Amino acid sequence: MDQYLLLSLLPGFPPEGLLKLKVTKSLISMESAEIEAIKSRFYTLPAPTAAEIGALMVDLGDVTCKCDNLERKKSIIDFMNEVGVTSMEKNEVGEYTYPAVIAEVRVRDGIKVRDGIACIAPVCLCEAIKQLSEENPELSSHVRVPVMPLKRAYDITKPSDDLELKAMIAGICRGEGNREIIKVFIKYYIIKKATEDPKFKEKIIDWFNSPAERLPHGLVKELLEYLHDLGINVREWTIKDALYGLRLSSSNEILEILGIEVKGSSANINCVEYDYVQSSLKKLSITDMGTAQKYTEVLCMLTEGELKALLNIAENTECGGRLKVLFERGASADDLRGLIGECSDKSASEGEETKASQTGEGDQGR
Repeated sequence: MDQYLLLSLLPGFPPEGLLKLKVTKSLISMESAEIEAIKSRFYTLPAPTAAEIGALMVDLGDVTCKCDNLERKKSIIDFMNEVGVTSMEKNEVGEYTYPAVIAEVRVRDGIKVRDGIACIAPVCLCEAIKQLSEENPELSSHVRVPVMPLKRAYDITKPSDDLELKAMIAGICRGEGNREIIKVFIKYYIIKKATEDPKFKEKIIDWFNSPAERLPHGLVKELLEYLHDLGINVREWTIKDALYGLRLSSSNEILEILGIEVKGSSANINCVEYDYVQSSLKKLSITDMGTAQKYTEVLCMLTEGELKALLNIAENTECGGRLKVLFERGASADDLRGLIGECSDKSASEGEETKASQTGEGDQGR
């Protein structure tokens, strides 16, 4: 969901012309140099208040996750209350620390269809926003909560969209998380840290610019702790996979947000296993991000099993050389599958010959 589109749904924002808004000092309280350096839609306009989010929240019924940590929820509400009370005394609007992931939805309301938002994660934060906005709407109007909208909107008047959104939420409720959600949180963390830490910004820009660069030291551990603090329990492997996914599918977008001029737009890629793709690119000695994204579009058409097989092929001297030639000539997914079949058959045949040879030698010894 576009942040401008979200704001067009909020009270006080005109519905027309928001997509063409220019960043002005009246809209944000950043210095002009910071405005020039950070062109993120998450930062160019004020975050909505808890009251505004609560007013737009859509009740998805039993499918919605339930906060299973009442102490966490209470601590969030207490902190929001502190921010709200302090801000009201100064006639200001304060900021809450952690972001919420939301989805734009269209839902049936009686005979009408209206626009709203579904608060996806963290669950305890979503419930805290709703409770505070209902119990104390005035105070909640003095607390801004940063939001991160998912890329697509869900028209839950349509069965297909309704099922897709519910399946995503069900995965989160089971504690599995969801890669799309994890990527959004990671993107927020990276952008926020890069705006505050020049050294980290330099390192992360280098990493997004080159598929050969190693992850900044300690980033995975930081993200693990950050997500655990949000109540999202994921494994280290999940974070690495999400990071590689961001680099291969959203590098241009993030670099632009960080003030780096890039050519073209980020590739629209959805892959079953970015970790295997990253490993294959490394075996192919790819150092250019444009080439990496081009190869990734083809690699992501393969299944997990095919990606594993291809990684094994890349390690083979003969087949690995043929793989490089195929990519240089503009390989398709079917070309790669063909090579996987040939090299797998050859490997199996060589294995049988080796086994037969060893058996023969054993017979001679007897």
